[in-house]
Amino acid sequence: PRSSPSPSARPAAPQKPRSSEVHTGASKMADKKGIEHLMGAEKRATKIVKDAREGKVERMKQAKAEAADLVETYRQEKETAFSTKSQDLLVIDDAAGIEAETAADIQKMQADYAQNKAATIDYMMDLVTNVTLK
Repeated sequence: PRSSPSPSARPAAPQKPRSSEVHTGASKMADKKGIEHLMGAEKRATKIVKDAREGKVERMKQAKAEAADLVETYRQEKETAFSTKSQDLLVIDDAAGIEAETAADIQKMQADYAQNKAATIDYMMDLVTNVTLK
């Protein structure tokens, strides 16, 4: 139980309403405008983020396309170099093969010449010395 106020105590001053409790027409309009301002700012921020993401995606697509072009160019250069080198080696191999084949043919001809030289000389001498008239 509370004790009653002493007669020497002053009566309590009336309390002022808290600022959150005071809602005049002007403050309600200001609150509404503030909320609309915040919502507008949020929409603008959302659009900025969306545009940034779309820009990033577009830049990534462009970078991917550029990288693919670089890779294709590099691949073509290497294929051309490989083809040229392969053709050069093929020509060298063919030339070496032809030289080896030619050398073998020359040796065979020289061996045939040496083997048939005496028989050929004898045959020609026989034709020259033994003339038959018809």
